[in-house]
Amino acid sequence: MQSFLSFPDVVDERAARTVATGVVAMTILAIVTRSPIVVVVLVLGFLARVLSGPRFSPLALLATRVVVPRLPGRPRLVAGTPKRFAQGMGLAFTTVSLGLHLTGHPGAAIVVLAGGLGYYFARDLRKSVGVPIGILNTTWGGSRIETWMSRRAMGLSDSGWSAVVAAEAMNPRRAMSSKRLESRRAFTMASVADELLRTAT
Repeated sequence: MQSFLSFPDVVDERAARTVATGVVAMTILAIVTRSPIVVVVLVLGFLARVLSGPRFSPLALLATRVVVPRLPGRPRLVAGTPKRFAQGMGLAFTTVSLGLHLTGHPGAAIVVLAGGLGYYFARDLRKSVGVPIGILNTTWGGSRIETWMSRRAMGLSDSGWSAVVAAEAMNPRRAMSSKRLESRRAFTMASVADELLRTAT
């Protein structure tokens, strides 16, 4: 039983990337359709991979037995433990999302899924470029990305920043007034963006 429910010590990175591509596609489908059924499929897939690697996951079996054998090049073997941790994180995100769906909060469920996608995108991007990456989820209605960034992070001059503030103030559909924009500049994600810029230089 223990060997039946175990994760491989070594996995092929190409198979892991193939599974990740499938998961991203299904997550985008879940976000677009707002379907809890797709989220259920995601939860069961993550659970199967956490418990036993590719043994019971249709997506992982497709990756390891159909897709990867047809790819050119040699296997890129990596440690299995970080991959299992990633599957566990995916299970956590999708389980919370499913719970929100079932309790009548589909909007919050979609935000959780989008946050999960952002997390993994930022993580992989940081690995590839070697720079801390910040991902901002601006699914709050009426909020522009500029609202959550400082003038320094955007590299704007005084006139450019004034134009951003004026645009916020002129559009009645936007929830942020120019005063709120100015106040949020000092006490929101702006400080995170500044820190990312500082550490990257």
